[in-house]
Amino acid sequence: MQLKNDCPDVVIDLDITSPYRRVDDIENIVAEFSRGTFDIVFSVVQARRSPYFNMVEKKEDGYFRKICKSDYTARQQAPQSYELNASIYAYNPLFLGGKIDKTIL
Repeated sequence: MQLKNDCPDVVIDLDITSPYRRVDDIENIVAEFSRGTFDIVFSVVQARRSPYFNMVEKKEDGYFRKICKSDYTARQQAPQSYELNASIYAYNPLFLGGKIDKTIL
């Protein structure tokens, strides 16, 4: 990590709630961040359930509806979904000041 004006180029957050991670996963996050495309890069896992089929929310009228509306008739047609696993984050220090502009959600 190179310091410029006492400000690091990247902040690596390894959440203590997820202590089991591999070194190569950390290295891959740092490498992806280092490409400069995004201000924050984080680890994910393949979702166990699809928001297109298995997830609903209760609406104000009291009825439950799917979270993601779609015309998919089979799970295999739906896009692959991922869950944040709260394990590894690499982000631009400016993120702490709310000045990020290249994050895609």
